[in-house]
Amino acid sequence: GIQETLLPYSIVTLVIYTLAYPAFIAVLLYKNRTVVQLDQYLRVQSLGDDKATNPDAYEFRMRYHKIYYHFVPDKWYWILIIILRKALISFTSLMFRKTPSFQMAMALLVMFVAYALQVKHNPYMSLDQREAVMARLKALT
Repeated sequence: GIQETLLPYSIVTLVIYTLAYPAFIAVLLYKNRTVVQLDQYLRVQSLGDDKATNPDAYEFRMRYHKIYYHFVPDKWYWILIIILRKALISFTSLMFRKTPSFQMAMALLVMFVAYALQVKHNPYMSLDQREAVMARLKALT
């Protein structure tokens, strides 16, 4: 039937979304982690929106800033934690369909661990945290 003809396309799509996209993000951020950190330090200072104030990271910011701009410079990788959390929730909802109580317990476990990690590492850069990030930057220089 039609489902059998669509099976190869669904497998390719599944592999792309579950493996290739996170791998691409991981490699991109890891190879450019210093550029990301530099750009985040500039963003804390409200700089870097043009090539004059951000010559080293402007192109990267224009292309990829939505991946990392929420996070403090030291937590440039946190989007990978978010992708992993979403993948684990999806995996839980698909694999434990026959036992809803276990499914709920696993989902709660994933959310609890994600919450604990977020509280411990405090990865998001709020307006209040910008001063602390600036102080860390001044201590480094």
